[in-house]
Amino acid sequence: MMEMTEVVLVGQVLHLVNENSNRKVDCRVVSVQRKRDGKTYIGVEFLTAETNFWHMTFPMPGQKPLRKIVSAAKVTA
Repeated sequence: MMEMTEVVLVGQVLHLVNENSNRKVDCRVVSVQRKRDGKTYIGVEFLTAETNFWHMTFPMPGQKPLRKIVSAAKVTA
């Protein structure tokens, strides 16, 4: 979900830009949710088979998440 300040409608096509990579892609609004605090969030679907637009990596289905090993040393303030 992405927060929006502009009014959009389900079915509307948007041109999305990833500010980190400057990659651009067209997407369609599939969900609009207005929350009690007045903010609006939208869900989108890509119109093309864009791979890794967000540059995020997810575990394969069925894999256990990686766990960060934390040392047992005590921290005092």
